[in-house]
Amino acid sequence: MKKSELQLDAASRVRSDGIYRRYQRRKLSNYSGDIADENLVVGGVVENVSANGFKLSGVSSAFRAQKYSYKVMVSGGGKYFKLMARPCWQKTGTGTKDIGFKVMDASWEWYEFVLESFDKDLGEAHTT
Repeated sequence: MKKSELQLDAASRVRSDGIYRRYQRRKLSNYSGDIADENLVVGGVVENVSANGFKLSGVSSAFRAQKYSYKVMVSGGGKYFKLMARPCWQKTGTGTKDIGFKVMDASWEWYEFVLESFDKDLGEAHTT
């Protein structure tokens, strides 16, 4: 599957809550992310991924997400991915926050993982 095939059409780009989406999202389970911010490392749960980003939830509200970019380690299922990402948006809850990140630099293995996960979902959708 090509990256361009993951793009949404114009009607699907705006969700009901007004968030603009350019690429499809795939939900993940059992994947975590750790963010290095100088002397502080915080963790969260990677809820979904797209061709260019991911959502990290359950991050400590002590993490300010004010720098331009962060080193992030995403792990799960015996796989580890080192990413450079920048925060795009944040939603603060009680004691934790959800943060959307844009991937700025990643290994080819990360992009293969994301594209293969969409291929897998499409294959499952066609067989059921």
